Amino acid sequence: MKKNVFSRTFAVLASAAVLGAASMISASAAGEAVSLGNVTGQPGETVSLPIAVSANNDCNSFDLLVAWEDAALTGTAATFSGCNGDSVLGNQMVSVVGYTSSKMTDGTVASIDFTIPEDAEDGTVYDVTISSLNSFSTLTDGDIADVAVSNGTITVEVPEETTEEETTEAPAETTEAPAETTAAATTAAATTAKKATTGSPKTGTAGVAVAVAGLVTAGATAVVLKKRH
Repeated sequence: MKKNVFSRTFAVLASAAVLGAASMISASAAGEAVSLGNVTGQPGETVSLPIAVSANNDCNSFDLLVAWEDAALTGTAATFSGCNGDSVLGNQMVSVVGYTSSKMTDGTVASIDFTIPEDAEDGTVYDVTISSLNSFSTLTDGDIADVAVSNGTITVEVPEETTEEETTEAPAETTEAPAETTAAATTAAATTAKKATTGSPKTGTAGVAVAVAGLVTAGATAVVLKKRH
């Protein structure tokens, strides 16, 4: 009898252990995660780095610490869009606590603004990390021990500027047409002047003067001939 009782007790305990292990595995394999985004910006620009959660729309609260190594990168306290929260800005770190009385929808629930240095070079990448995840809980399973964490980056991109050659080419081409027009006008004026010069001298003022001079000469010659006779 005692042997049968012991066997049954052992079987119950073993079943409970298996169920407990299965429950732990399902909780850790449900896909809970916290991640930072990857954003780009220009030197001197302020960019918003998102904080997102994933827990099958069942996250209830989280507590994490965001940090970055480059002191030239300036961060702010977090702002919350998908939950309530508290945030404290420290030296190159931000403490972020998000919570809700119901459930958070998977996706971006908070963000941190960063100002890129004015002298940042094109292609510079600033690493922003979740240095510690203190807690993460869901309404269904409570505290979750195994949560995936993904860090973020801020990449500097300097836009390409229009070259001077491309800017000055159009005006250069525009001024060529007036140059040709001026040459044509000069040629036309020269042709007109030539025609006026080669015209008959008898039709202008010069022609009248020549005619008068001829008449005067003829008259004087007639007078001289008359006196001789």
